[in-house]
Amino acid sequence: MKKIKEAFAQTDQKYRNILNQVEPYMLYYPGNFKYFDMAPWGYEIPEENRFSCIKMKSEKFCEFIQTLDSLTYTNGLSMQKWMHFDFAEMPGGIFGFGVKSSSLNDSLLRHYKITPDYEGIIPISMLSLNPMVSRGCWFGHTFASVNGMMTVKLSGLGLLTFIIGLKVFGIKTSFFQIEWGSMVFNVTSQTADMHIISAYTPAHTFKHSLTFKSDYTDEILINALSGERREADSWDFLYPSDDEKFSVDIQHRIEEGEKFTIAGRPIIRDGRTFYPVVEK
Repeated sequence: MKKIKEAFAQTDQKYRNILNQVEPYMLYYPGNFKYFDMAPWGYEIPEENRFSCIKMKSEKFCEFIQTLDSLTYTNGLSMQKWMHFDFAEMPGGIFGFGVKSSSLNDSLLRHYKITPDYEGIIPISMLSLNPMVSRGCWFGHTFASVNGMMTVKLSGLGLLTFIIGLKVFGIKTSFFQIEWGSMVFNVTSQTADMHIISAYTPAHTFKHSLTFKSDYTDEILINALSGERREADSWDFLYPSDDEKFSVDIQHRIEEGEKFTIAGRPIIRDGRTFYPVVEK
């Protein structure tokens, strides 16, 4: 515990409180085990919470993962079980936090279809990524949480899942795709600069979305949990989250060679969400 106490000494108390109320888990292909850090900053994932995606005894937990995903993504992006296996569990893995059934309300117990004989944990958050062909690069697959459905909210659970998950996977560079206006920006922009790769993405089901790249170090990850909002000191312009035409125009400029980076947390003005962008 000494390592985690040292690493988390500068983090906000609420994140340390969350760690006392949840348990970490990992769902993965055992052949990838050596590539993961199963004790990030000394915070060990217990043996009983390490689930193999190719063993029959993990079936119930895999069903819970699918339920977690479907409860989070109600906009048509929820996945069938085979997608988690093909796109996450085998090539990368799924990290997250779980709780015992006694911590869930009746509504969540019904959704998860918890049986009286089940004694393990139920996943309430998850982060999964896939390794890319470029050495050292990963692509975000799923980021989900049912925190909003819980009776006792764990404020900061999403960010904590994201930060420790990145450490578990040993990720230094990652790419993600998210819709403009998504609440996920509160997590990704709190963590690090977001270098925009595409501002408008026709290849995706939701065209008005961006693809971005971020780089991480241990210092960056720990600082994200300081409790201080990661505000941009300055910007070249504010990017309106709800203006699709604006995104198309920026996409044309990107394809002509210009570079743009979201440098801090979203800014709310007159009920609209904007992102502080620097050109570089």
